[in-house]
Amino acid sequence: MDGSTMTLSEDGNLELALHDAYVLIRAHRFIDTGSGLALLQQAANMAIRSGRRGLLIDLLPVSSQTASTALRYEFGEQLAALPRLRSGSLRVALVGKSPLFSQEGMAMLTARNRGADVSMFAELEPAIEWLSDD
Repeated sequence: MDGSTMTLSEDGNLELALHDAYVLIRAHRFIDTGSGLALLQQAANMAIRSGRRGLLIDLLPVSSQTASTALRYEFGEQLAALPRLRSGSLRVALVGKSPLFSQEGMAMLTARNRGADVSMFAELEPAIEWLSDD
């Protein structure tokens, strides 16, 4: 990947990188309501200001962890609350595997039920292709 900028959250949990078609967020532990939500909002604002249409949230580094149903639901609510996500001008690709992401895709379904354009992927390349499609 060719990210042009990279910053880490204060706790070192999240990386942020600007790519040609999207903003990448890479998590080193599951994104919670603390600094994670602030960085999600920062990434969404960065995408909008720079003319990117997508956020790529890479949870592959934490896919071996588990998250409660309540936490995945809350994460989906946080995604749906991001600026411009409900209007369709910003898309989110979630990348992760079981057990972090269950078959039902709780975070994705929660965000979609609130009008957000969110899809879930097990690998980075299909997610990047989806974000790059117009």
